[in-house]
Amino acid sequence: MAAHRFRFLALLMFLGLGVDESMAQMPPGPGPYVQAPPPGAVIIAPAAPPPPQAEVIIAAPSPAYAWLPGYWNWQNRWVWIPGRWALPPRPGMVWEGHRWVMHPGNRWQMHHGGWR
Repeated sequence: MAAHRFRFLALLMFLGLGVDESMAQMPPGPGPYVQAPPPGAVIIAPAAPPPPQAEVIIAAPSPAYAWLPGYWNWQNRWVWIPGRWALPPRPGMVWEGHRWVMHPGNRWQMHHGGWR
């Protein structure tokens, strides 16, 4: 799978198409059809999310990066959004991860993570 990703990125560069640095550092994961929720979107799920998936955390691109762990997102079914490395907007900021909170009626609402 990694060899296919490398070939694809090499082809994009050969064709002169821009390759965002974040694309080259993305960990292997599902396809581009998996979308992270837009910030602030209200997401309600009818049941609790599955247990978190185990992730292989590769070496950070630099000590300045922070690991943003993967999480479950509800898209009419549970979809795993893989973790990734990211630069904090300002030095000293810490990432608070996404979490699911149960509300009355056994409905679950996502509380979005963010930099604090």
